[in-house]
Amino acid sequence: MLAVAVAVALISAAPARAGTYEIQACGSAGVNRSWVAENSSPAAFVVKATCPMEVLTHSPDNVVPGFFQAAGWHFKPPQGTVADRLRIVRYGYRFLDRNDNGHQGGWLTEGRTEDSQIAAGFAVEACRIADDAYLCDFGSQNGSGPAADWDIDATDVVYQVVCVRSSGGCDTAANNFPLAGVTIFSAIVTVRDDTAPNLSATGGPLAPGWHRPSEPITVTATDASGIASVTASATGSGQIVSPCDFTRNPPCPNTNGQLTLTNTTDGTQPLTITVKDPAGNPTSLTRAVDIDGNAPFANLQDTRRTIAVKVTDEASGVQSGQVEVRNGSNEAYRALPTTLKHGRLTANGNPRADIRVTVTDNAGNQATGVPARFAAPAHRRVRFGHATTLRGRLTLSAGQPLRGVAIQATATIRGHAAQPAGATATDARGRFKLRIAAGPSRTVRLVFPGAGQALRSVRAVGIRVPASSTIHASRRAVRGAQRVAFSGRIRTAGQPIPRGGLLVVLQGRSLGHWRTFADLRTTASGRWHASYRFHGRPGRYPVRLRIRRQQGFPFELGYSRSATVTVR
Repeated sequence: MLAVAVAVALISAAPARAGTYEIQACGSAGVNRSWVAENSSPAAFVVKATCPMEVLTHSPDNVVPGFFQAAGWHFKPPQGTVADRLRIVRYGYRFLDRNDNGHQGGWLTEGRTEDSQIAAGFAVEACRIADDAYLCDFGSQNGSGPAADWDIDATDVVYQVVCVRSSGGCDTAANNFPLAGVTIFSAIVTVRDDTAPNLSATGGPLAPGWHRPSEPITVTATDASGIASVTASATGSGQIVSPCDFTRNPPCPNTNGQLTLTNTTDGTQPLTITVKDPAGNPTSLTRAVDIDGNAPFANLQDTRRTIAVKVTDEASGVQSGQVEVRNGSNEAYRALPTTLKHGRLTANGNPRADIRVTVTDNAGNQATGVPARFAAPAHRRVRFGHATTLRGRLTLSAGQPLRGVAIQATATIRGHAAQPAGATATDARGRFKLRIAAGPSRTVRLVFPGAGQALRSVRAVGIRVPASSTIHASRRAVRGAQRVAFSGRIRTAGQPIPRGGLLVVLQGRSLGHWRTFADLRTTASGRWHASYRFHGRPGRYPVRLRIRRQQGFPFELGYSRSATVTVR
């Protein structure tokens, strides 16, 4: 009697090729979720759904199925895809039954593929009994042998047992032992999917107008194989996690869910939503969106008779605001008639009272709290190549200092994105200082992000750095009328010079005035040269280069040092 072992032999899964994914027949739980059992005659066949997967003819001798009755295991890839490859550890066998005539008819045990596009079938393997034998088999009886590896390109894969006798039937057993059977110990099907998913997305920031990033976007994505990933990318990101299981067929569900963006910056920006199926086929859509995730800044103004709060929102803009006051902590705040005009909330009242404001932007962000007075210089002129220290103070309406709160700084060079420029904190008197490194002209943005009841506030300080250049005279002293050559190079502090160079002028000082005697254009590396013929009048003549403020070069009007030529 033949005993069929049921030990599971694991197949080592190789990485799927581009445009494909792999489905395993059995997962770690030992349950098949991807192959479908079919049984046309339950009286004749036993189909076991646990792993390994088995189909056997019934063991009672008196069970005889009719013509072309069959049972087996089918793998049908999702609509529009094909099973590209099959790696399978299996065992199939069949015996002669008493009605076999020259080994014709009777049982057929086979592995078979179908291609519905060409309506053709292909037996990848079948059990055929030799003339001098009573048994045939294929595969590994105990599941420990190597996997068969088939390139199949099929829309249906089946391992089955079939009664193919043209008349009558096939005995199912001899001496109560099944005459035919197939066992699948393990299998990996590589599915090829060349079709990208369908995608639609609505709501949240995709709708017209300004929106908070927390507003959900509804994403609907479908694919025959399901959706493996949904991601959104702007200055921030978002995703919908898809619970894919590659022991199921199809492995992933379709998506009809919501995602929100995180870590976004405010402003108008492109938002791209991308979905991918398990084979990696992507579909994307990109929209320009207006995102504002922060409530406005509020800066208490230094006034004497009215309450004034400067409110700014650099994305959607300020929509409304309300000023409230109270005379002491034991009183309730009372609202004052408030006007919003030119970015200022104003109300008649004592500016030294306990003040609270509520401010809302056009995206719906709202903040209520105490505005701070942010004292810092509006501008600071700094010599080329020198660092500087910014000083300021944070106080509340009655002058109470904001102690130990953080201040963050960014610096923006004309035409460039903001970059971190350091951080500091206030002392016990609410004062702070922040060292700003040497560099070009830039705007330093000091941000108090808010603390406790104090609202966030911002102060911009313009760092103005004059342009500079070296200068060299070919001669420092001449006799009579002679020509002197001047040359030098623009100092850049690491900033690029526009490709066409810079327009500069050479000036000489005569009779108490600086007079231009040469208009020049530098090279792209900042070098320049010119000459001047002195007329022989004795005296000392200072010469300098004047560099005006120009597009693409982040410095203010500046001058070189003077090179003095003495005429004897």
